[in-house]
Amino acid sequence: MAFKMQNNRTFVLDVTTRLVQVITIEPGIYIPENDPDVPSAYHGIGIRIEDNVCVGTKQPFVLTSAALKEVSDIENVLNE
Repeated sequence: MAFKMQNNRTFVLDVTTRLVQVITIEPGIYIPENDPDVPSAYHGIGIRIEDNVCVGTKQPFVLTSAALKEVSDIENVLNE
């Protein structure tokens, strides 16, 4: 596995997964305040979408597949 840290450093970790082990996948984006490359409406926000994945015998099983991840789905819940 390779990881890119928030400080833009990358490191590689040699990992062997085991059957029924659960791992968390956490892609995210964090936009600093006053970033000139990003519209000001998005300054200072962070978004992370997590999934918990179980190592299966033939393929991984996403335990959080029912969790909302699409912007429109999340906005609909917030507007209820």
